[in-house]
Amino acid sequence: MKSKAPAMGRVMALAGGAAGACDLLFAKVFYGARGAAPLGVMQLIAGGVLGRTAYQGGVGTAALGVGCTS
Repeated sequence: MKSKAPAMGRVMALAGGAAGACDLLFAKVFYGARGAAPLGVMQLIAGGVLGRTAYQGGVGTAALGVGCTS
């Protein structure tokens, strides 16, 4: 009998990625409607890890913010 573990892991990874993408899209729309720049939204997310220094990191901390939602 073949195990379903690899298929289940793939499904879980895809579902997690989809949830992260939806979370990121919501954050961009929600804060973007309030005048926040997309880079600032990503840095806001990274701020959960780095604190206030996230706003001084530029694109690197924005990438961390994207990684936190995935």
